[in-house]
Amino acid sequence: MDHLTQKTKQEIRTLSRFIGTRYARWITFALLIPVFFPLYPSSQYIMLVTILLPLLLRAVFQKSSTNIDQEPVLPLIRQKYHYSDAKYRAEKNSTPLLLLFLCIWQVRIMPTDLSPILRIYPGFLMIANIITRLGGTLVFRFYLHYQFTQLHTLDDI
Repeated sequence: MDHLTQKTKQEIRTLSRFIGTRYARWITFALLIPVFFPLYPSSQYIMLVTILLPLLLRAVFQKSSTNIDQEPVLPLIRQKYHYSDAKYRAEKNSTPLLLLFLCIWQVRIMPTDLSPILRIYPGFLMIANIITRLGGTLVFRFYLHYQFTQLHTLDDI
């Protein structure tokens, strides 16, 4: 395999991980909406973490990063999905922290007058996040490969 092919495959893998992680965060946020009021105030804190943690990490990575980006092989696909190294690193590092907060929330939830569904909801969110991230990465890896091989990179830009 030549160098350009390896670099293209690596970039497709990186882009698919970025998109899968981003969709997992959005799904986690959407799944937090039904428990916004029943699990007040902890659900609202987790919603804020879901939104603000990647933004804060992206600001840190943009300030501290030197230009790591080399010449991209797939610049149009990167542009289409709003990819940058700082965004990728922020999404990649915020996911374990979000899962940690969900784990702490699951351990700290009080079993008082909550229904059994609400008591296991943080665990359900962790499982949904992991499955969505892995599934989204896999689906987008095939989709990006299809886009690249069929030259559909200019659609919807």
